[in-house]
Amino acid sequence: MAKTPLTEEQLKVLIDTELRQSYGYGSGKLEQQRRRAEYFFLAEPKEELAPPAIEGRSKVVDTTVRNTVLGMEGPLLKTFYGSDNIFEFEETKPEDAPKAKLISEYVNLIFRRRNPGYLITQTWIREALNQKVGIVKVWWDPSDVETREDYVGQTIEQVTMLLDDAELSIIDQKAYEDEDAAKQQQAVLAQMEQQLAAMAQQAQTNPQAAQQFQAAQAQYEQAKAQPAPLLYDISVKRTKTGGRVRIENVPPEEFLISKRAKSIPESPFTAHRFKKTIGELKADGYTLPDPLPSDDAGAQFSTERIERLDYVDYDAYTQDANDTSIDPAQRTVWVVESYLQCDFDGDGLLEWRKVTKCGTAILDNEECDGPPFVALGSIPLPHVFYGMCPADLAIEHQKIKTSLKRAALDNQYLQANGRYFAVENQVNLDDLLNSRPGGIVRIKQQGAVGRLDQATGDVAGTMQMLEAIEADAEEATGWTRQSQGGNGLQLSQTATQANIITNRADSRVESISRYMAETGFTELGLMIFKLVQRYQKKAEMVKLSGQWVNVDPREWHTGFTLNINVGLGTGNKDQLVQHLMLLGQRQVQALQLGYATPANLYAADQKLANALGFKNGNEFFTDPKDVPPRPQAQDPAVVKAQADQQAHMAELQFKAQQGEADRQHTAQIEQIKAQMQMAVDRNRQEAEAQQHALKVEYDARLAELQEQNRHAQEAARIELERWKAQLASDTAIYIAQLNNQAKTDAAQLAADRAAQTQTDVTNDDA
Repeated sequence: MAKTPLTEEQLKVLIDTELRQSYGYGSGKLEQQRRRAEYFFLAEPKEELAPPAIEGRSKVVDTTVRNTVLGMEGPLLKTFYGSDNIFEFEETKPEDAPKAKLISEYVNLIFRRRNPGYLITQTWIREALNQKVGIVKVWWDPSDVETREDYVGQTIEQVTMLLDDAELSIIDQKAYEDEDAAKQQQAVLAQMEQQLAAMAQQAQTNPQAAQQFQAAQAQYEQAKAQPAPLLYDISVKRTKTGGRVRIENVPPEEFLISKRAKSIPESPFTAHRFKKTIGELKADGYTLPDPLPSDDAGAQFSTERIERLDYVDYDAYTQDANDTSIDPAQRTVWVVESYLQCDFDGDGLLEWRKVTKCGTAILDNEECDGPPFVALGSIPLPHVFYGMCPADLAIEHQKIKTSLKRAALDNQYLQANGRYFAVENQVNLDDLLNSRPGGIVRIKQQGAVGRLDQATGDVAGTMQMLEAIEADAEEATGWTRQSQGGNGLQLSQTATQANIITNRADSRVESISRYMAETGFTELGLMIFKLVQRYQKKAEMVKLSGQWVNVDPREWHTGFTLNINVGLGTGNKDQLVQHLMLLGQRQVQALQLGYATPANLYAADQKLANALGFKNGNEFFTDPKDVPPRPQAQDPAVVKAQADQQAHMAELQFKAQQGEADRQHTAQIEQIKAQMQMAVDRNRQEAEAQQHALKVEYDARLAELQEQNRHAQEAARIELERWKAQLASDTAIYIAQLNNQAKTDAAQLAADRAAQTQTDVTNDDA
């Protein structure tokens, strides 16, 4: 049978037919329910929550839906984002265990760090709790990622090092003189000029100095000719090639799915209807006809979309009315990105096709792996795609509580400012209408004015009714005031009773978290893994668990299963820590009995570190397989004998050291004595030599005087007597100095001997 492929017109008809028969197209019951949940969550006094059109009546709106959704949102975020690893892959073969750990960390890295994982998770869970189902879109974006980086005040060396990065290319630069470096250069030149001036004077008389002057002058000219250093302000473009995994939330009204679907993988048709400008479509690589028709405005005028935008913008209907912009590139159009199963090539088999359509124009048509959407629900209904959500369960209770609160407040207002009767023409109505404390109402006769009889508001009964409705809402939604941390727990309740109440209330959240883990989060992790494995064409160095690791997804295969870590974040952290500590105590006992291993204790300690809020437990505990083996224990008797032998050897060594110290002490004393005797002898010899020298000098002088002054004997005699007196005086003074020096040396020697003796006594006592 010959192939009969679908024509472009037939494909358009097929897509338009699927669109009109899908959930999310137009304004059906689903859209009305989601819009209703939205304005109940926002607690807006409109439609079912609208107050009576009477002046002075209460307009208060209860917030049961909002309290329920936000109350569940926090624990669910903690459940999935409370640990480092949301996704944990397990190997199916023993040899794949290291790869499974690497895959888990890499997939978590992509979700948490390379995409806004927390914001995605928060929006995803919020829509699952309030809009029945949350949708995320996961796809491989092959386009390069370009970012601009600016660097100011860079030297030429820094610019050179910067451009060694192959991802960078200069898009703009500016060079200017480095003022600080120029000032330093001028200071150096001024110093060289001073040195040249000093060398020029020496060069006039010294040939060698003249040569040095010429060499210094050449260096000066060379330094003067150097240009001033430059600084650079550069702007670079960083281009990351190879593509990446992109994850983003899809607004509920932009997602369409076949009414025959029970889940996204089983749906024959899904679509994403979104708004883009002409410029954005061209940047995505589409070839556009001119003029480009827009798709229908169903999403633009979706009531649930308008409801969400109307909370902050009263003109939400006109928010997108720029389809006739002066700038053609700013004109917005609605695009439908469809994923459907069809026999496009006419071979009789269904295959997945991705068809992007804008109005009547098909922008692309290509084969694909399937729809890139992942759904997250909260309260499923069997055999249908859209189930229920906690907001649906709380809406009716919010209506009733709103009415009761308004009635109670209206009664209180009426008690404070009630209704009065007045006899016509007998009362001054201006006085009566002026409700001023202490004011006077003028009347013409007694009984002309009075308060009308009316029922007294039963505030106590109203509060009891509100409490009953609150209890009914808690029973319906499963989310109680105890779980919210409010005042629901009475002081008279014991800790056990409180745990029973909170655990019962938390069981609904645990059920929802388990459903989310088994469906949405599991599909999300597997889709990220599949995209990386299939489309990432090169290895990269990434930091995982504090270490740099080379990751090459091309080496991975599909033989891995995925578990979602939903246990660590749930429940009370204090209880979890207590349970882990109790488990650790039991493990120590089991280790002694032989049915636990150090690896078991290490795993429990890792969980304990995570529960205490530390992301990396390896900072506190070392994997047993990385710990070097301990030396084997020796026999106690051998150890005691070795200790005794070491003590005996230490005693002998001490005695030997003591004897050596005594010998050194005696030798030091003898050496000091010898030094003192040598000092005394040296001083005496010096004194005798000086005395002999003086006598020789005296005799020589005397002979000279006798030879020269033979005729002046009397004068010589007088001079001789003067010299004799001077000699006697000098000799006496010098001898006195020698005696004093000898006494000082003897005293110092005695003091040194006393100090040495004291030191010896102290050492002997020790």
